[in-house]
Amino acid sequence: MHMVLQECYTEIVRYVKENEIRWRSMGITVSWYNAEQTIVLEKFEADFTSTDYVNMVRQARDMLLSRQDWVHVMVDFSMVKHIPRSINPLSMMRQVNAAHPHNQGIVVYINSLTLVDTMVSIAKQIGMEAASHVYNARSIDEALQIIARESVKLAAFVARS
Repeated sequence: MHMVLQECYTEIVRYVKENEIRWRSMGITVSWYNAEQTIVLEKFEADFTSTDYVNMVRQARDMLLSRQDWVHVMVDFSMVKHIPRSINPLSMMRQVNAAHPHNQGIVVYINSLTLVDTMVSIAKQIGMEAASHVYNARSIDEALQIIARESVKLAAFVARS
């Protein structure tokens, strides 16, 4: 009986450790927002890390590149009160711009932080391509309205080019 309890305890400890690591690495979730796979939702949790950020950039880029058409992005900062000190804002900007897929459409930041807004403003001023179609919203509903409105303008712009 003691041996069976010991094995159960060992299994439970292993399971908790594995899931703890997974939970900690899930500071940012990336998923398709809709079944048509035309919108990606990046949802930041309050305690994301620089590793979470790097993984999110890669995963989002892979998702966008898996599609032929435009893919829009909603970035939800609703749970974030501040950018962790371990994250370098300039490095964030460089990573996003370097990973910018050719089919990235409209990007909408939901409840973004002042620092994020400032970074986007600077990126637009220096001509970073990844910032060219970035907008702000207060809710997912407002973000969807912006995507609907601005994607028509983006399509018209691309058609003229």
